[in-house]
Amino acid sequence: MGLGIHKVGALVAFSLMLLAAVSPPEQLQPVSCDLYDQLYRLGYSTDYAWEVRRNSSGSRVYLYEGPKGRGVLIVEGGQVVRQVERPGDVAFLNDDEQFVAWADDFKKSATFGNGGHRDLRGGPFDVDPGGRYFVIGGGYGETSEIAAVAEPARTLARAKLEAERIFAADNKIYLFGWGQDGSLVCQTYAVTSEGASLIDEQRIAGLAHEVLDMDPTTERIVISGEGIFSWQLVELHTGRYKILGLGYKPTLFLQPGVMLGSH
Repeated sequence: MGLGIHKVGALVAFSLMLLAAVSPPEQLQPVSCDLYDQLYRLGYSTDYAWEVRRNSSGSRVYLYEGPKGRGVLIVEGGQVVRQVERPGDVAFLNDDEQFVAWADDFKKSATFGNGGHRDLRGGPFDVDPGGRYFVIGGGYGETSEIAAVAEPARTLARAKLEAERIFAADNKIYLFGWGQDGSLVCQTYAVTSEGASLIDEQRIAGLAHEVLDMDPTTERIVISGEGIFSWQLVELHTGRYKILGLGYKPTLFLQPGVMLGSH
């Protein structure tokens, strides 16, 4: 997804599954759900199924209102614990539930919570779930740029990749995008006080369409496939994968019980 956000559209089948057989209970589990059903049970408009994100620990889910509204529902333990208004059409929360970056027009610039600005060059634009790092994706033949939310004007690294998603854990950044050969690529960067340096690059096998989410602590990702949509759980460095189902379903790595019906 070019905007670093899952646009879910019309979702019809109820599905909320924790895949405990794939991972031990102490790990975050990939959870797939019908947001329309979730919102009906929570008592909110299905306009809040426009976008879905999470915090870095997987303990809370953010449901974004659209296409005209700017509300965000913060869900934990199967309940809406807070409702906030976002400052832009696209906006990103950090783990303290503060908006750290937002934009209305990707042809112009993003605004950051510390007052900084950064030209988006038309996007894509994504912030990691913890709200620490962001990427501005480059088009074909262009470089993507990685920077810290705290210092948006300082570029940490430039990637020869059409980047779309960014994740982070400890002092590592995981960047997903498209290589010049058209394959989905994950680049791993080590972050130091001097910047970020590329330490690994992996190509994602198969007909991957987009990265839905990543658990950086276990280096597992959930991807959707091309054509007849399937969603797959992939171990990044072994290449082992499991087809989880058919059809597009917004899927995030979460702790147990965050959404209604999870266990």
